Order: sequence, then structure tokens, then C-alpha cells
Amino acid sequence: MKPLYFFCRTIFTYPIRLFFPRHLVLNNPKKAHNQTIYVSNHPASFMDPLIVPILTKPVYHFLGRADVFTKFTRPIFKNAQILPIYRQQDGVNTKEKNKEVFKASTQILLKGKNILIFGEGFTDDVFIRRVKPIKKGAVRIAFSTLETCNWKKKISIKIIGINYTSPKVFSSDLLVSFSKSIVVNDYKEQYEKNPVKTINELNEKIELELKNQITHLENPNDSLLHENIMRISGIGMNETYFKSTLSLEKRWRNSQTIANNLNKIDDQTKNKLKLRLEHYFKNFDLNNIPEKLAYNDEKKSLAIVKKTLLLIVFSPIFLLGMIHCYLPYLPLRYWIQKQFKRPVFWSSVKLLLNAVLVGIINIPVIYLMNIYIIENCWISIVYYLSLGLIGSISYLWMKRFKETIKFLKFNPKKNAHIVEERYEIINDLKKINLID
Repeated sequence: MKPLYFFCRTIFTYPIRLFFPRHLVLNNPKKAHNQTIYVSNHPASFMDPLIVPILTKPVYHFLGRADVFTKFTRPIFKNAQILPIYRQQDGVNTKEKNKEVFKASTQILLKGKNILIFGEGFTDDVFIRRVKPIKKGAVRIAFSTLETCNWKKKISIKIIGINYTSPKVFSSDLLVSFSKSIVVNDYKEQYEKNPVKTINELNEKIELELKNQITHLENPNDSLLHENIMRISGIGMNETYFKSTLSLEKRWRNSQTIANNLNKIDDQTKNKLKLRLEHYFKNFDLNNIPEKLAYNDEKKSLAIVKKTLLLIVFSPIFLLGMIHCYLPYLPLRYWIQKQFKRPVFWSSVKLLLNAVLVGIINIPVIYLMNIYIIENCWISIVYYLSLGLIGSISYLWMKRFKETIKFLKFNPKKNAHIVEERYEIINDLKKINLID
């Protein structure tokens, strides 16, 4: 593990775990080094290469897009275990350039280490739960490595499915799922007879397996419909509308089931559902209905008492979070949204830079507090290390405050027809087997 890789993995573990407080890794490999090529989906740009090495066991060497490699960044990326991979849009002879990358990747694998490739090659501008066509680089590297060692080493491919409730919403959920290993050595006889056909078939198998590790919509235009079905039922991977009694794994399975069933339905039925759900949520949002009351049986008065008590208890932490974390974040947010034209980059860049900025800016602040207020070095250090948690509680306080205002304004009798409409839609979704 190179120094910069170790540093980044250590320093960003804290903010990543704060950003995704509820996370789960299924079938996490037990070994850090296991001579494997990992192929992952790429739903969230810079966020993906952060969460995979931080939340999973293996140590990875990455293949990253070549256009970000410059004279200045190349040594930095090298020390972070990132190699360039060239694409057709990079304006170079990709075949010749990638030969060098494949050779370097082969040497990494022969040393017993791992490669991580984001097989789709790019991220959608809008977050969509789907698998885009998988590039063949991983398969070619695997066979190239086996030819180099005369098939004496065991080379495997494992699929990683990254499943966000939302990659841009703080305090949302994340599930990472690993497939079983595909032992590439098993394809030796087939490859020697027809290498091109074998590469294509193995790549198709990887793509199919990746669809099993995430929620996959065949038609990207069904994304909003799928989200609204999860939203109204509360059983899927929506970041806000979910039943807290369901485990994260169960919600992920439900999300997959809804998508798989949606993929089988005819367009006419889907269009009717789409319009009906859009109309329902338009009324839902216009009437400012608290989302949890939509699928929870908790009484309004009890819910308000609970939320008000929590707001009172945590209000001092909210104020501290505003001072230490939110005020530095405001100009940073403006700068990032101005510099990065694609919103898909915003959340990950904000996470990284805000963690660094808050850490630096608060050093003199905590130092002065220690001199004039705290007067205890160890308490000051603990307080400084708790700033990320304080910022998270502050954010959640504001979220709960807005939710409580909704509860206060909510009139159950006035909005009874919308709640009834919800039950009617759910019953109709059950009739066509979109939900259980």
C-alpha cells in the first residue's frame, strides 16, 4: 500500500462514514490481496473510488480516466495507486496507449495484488439505477496476465455493485455487494480456440452479474416511475421515504424486485402508472404532507412531542455545527457549483474539500477556545476530532426542524383523501405484482 493511498484511505474514512451512516457490505472479501480484478458499476463519479476502498477489505490499484493525468497530477495519482486508462474521446491511439497500461496491470496482478476497474467508463449526469454497457478492458487484462504467466497463476474477476439511496444526499444509505469469484483460468481451453468469442462471452457474463448486484432498469426513462413506486410504498431504496422497520438489505432486495417487475410491464401500463403517481405526489407535496405520516401509523401529537424534545436537547450542538462547519461550507458550495458544470461531481467534491477546509479552519479556532474557554488540552483535542459528528448532528437537526414544522401544519382530516388515494395506488401496484 503506497503512502498517499494509505493516507487518503485513513483521512477520508471519517467523513465517508458520516455521509453514509447506514451502510452495509455484502460478501466482503476476507483478504486484502487476492490477485483479483474487481469490476464495479460507476453511478456517482468521484464518490465511487472513495467508498469502495474505505468500506471494503481489499487494497486496490485503480484504473482511472487518462484525461485527468497531467505532469502535475501524474506523480500524485501514481502514489495513490491509480493508473490511466485511455478512451476513444481522449484523442489518442487508445490501442497502443492501453497496451502499456495492460502491461502495468499484469505486473500488479502477478505480484498478488488487485485491480479495480469501473467497467462502465462514465457516470450519468442524472443518477439512474442501471448498468451501462461494460468495457472489455478487465477481461483483456485477465487473459493477458494469464498468457504472461503461462496460465500458472490463478486470476479471478469479482463484481462490485454500488447501491446508493442517493449519492448526493447527506446521511443517506449505501449498500455494496460483491459477487462470487469468476475464475478466468476455467476459460483456458475456450480462449485458446477462439479468443475474441471468449472475451465477448465473459464480458457479457460480467455485465449480467453486475445487474444482479444492483438495481437495474432496462429503460432509463423508467427511473422516476421506479423511484415513485419506492417512495409511495416505503419499502425500497429511496433516501427519504422508507419504513425504518425494514433492514437495508431487505430494502435493496425490494428495489431490485420492483425494477425487475417494471422491466416486464408494457409501455402503456407504465405510462398510466407514471401519470397517476406524478399526480399523487404533486398533491402530496403541495399539501406539505409529512412523508413519515404517509406510511406510519404514529399519531400526530406523539410524533410532534418526540421531535420537539429531540430539537430542544440537541439545539446547542446545532449552534456549534453552524459555527464550525456550515459557515465555512457556504462559500465552498458556491465555488464548487461554479467550477464544476456537471452536478454529478458536486457531492463528492464538497465532501472531500469541506472535510479538509473544516479541519484546517478550526485549528486556530479550537486553539483560541482552549486558551480562553476550555483550558484543557485533551478536551480541546477530543472536541476538535468531534467536529465532523457535530456538523452531522447540526445538519440532521435542521432536517428534523423542517419535518416538525410540516407535522404542525398537517391536518389529517383535510388531507384524508390523499392518504386514501395512496392506499388505492398501493393496492393497484400489488395487483400487477410490482410490489408484494
